[in-house]
Amino acid sequence: MPLDERHESVVPDPAPAADEEVDRVAAGGRLRRAVLALPEELRFTVTALFWGDLPVKEIAIHEGVTTVAIRKRLKRALKRLALTLGEEDTP
Repeated sequence: MPLDERHESVVPDPAPAADEEVDRVAAGGRLRRAVLALPEELRFTVTALFWGDLPVKEIAIHEGVTTVAIRKRLKRALKRLALTLGEEDTP
């Protein structure tokens, strides 16, 4: 017995739409390239904090600097990343 359309239920697809996934992967690639272009001390600080989940205090100990110095590095790194990623968006 065929189902009547009014009895059909639409099962939502939890996966993102294909175009959303492509955009996400492209953005991830842009971010990765921008981070890799940072000077070593800034790159290490960003990757240790965001991908390594290390607290600022541990990064400071590893680098032999103060937590204030690490926060300054992060500020410089994030500013550079914003500029780089912003430049890629402009035609």
